Amino acid sequence: MKKRTIVMTILALLFVFSLTVGTAFAQEELVPLKIRNDTDQNVFITLVGEGTIYGLAVGPNSSRDFSVRRGTYEHTTFSCGTSASGTIDMSRQLRLIFTPCAGAPPNGGEPSIEKVHLTDTPEGKLWQYQYK
Repeated sequence: MKKRTIVMTILALLFVFSLTVGTAFAQEELVPLKIRNDTDQNVFITLVGEGTIYGLAVGPNSSRDFSVRRGTYEHTTFSCGTSASGTIDMSRQLRLIFTPCAGAPPNGGEPSIEKVHLTDTPEGKLWQYQYK
């Protein structure tokens, strides 16, 4: 009887350990994506990757934090009454700041921050979010 209790305890511990490790690995695949919308309109981004699709929306003058799976995605970004398409590399955390629609775009920002101003994107080309 005592031997059976020890075996059952060991099996239960192994089960709990496997759940903990599985959860840790699943969380490790996710990276943070912060979107700050400084425009007076909604920002919407679709991300399409291998077997994964995200639709991310951020209201005017607000920000949201998302967690997305690591990988490279095809994106379509809608902001300031226009749209642009290209790729986004989500191998590490990224912050996108959508600048006001009117006026010239500001400087590029600090590392891992992309200031997005869709009115100056290349015409007719797929473009990639750039971050240093």
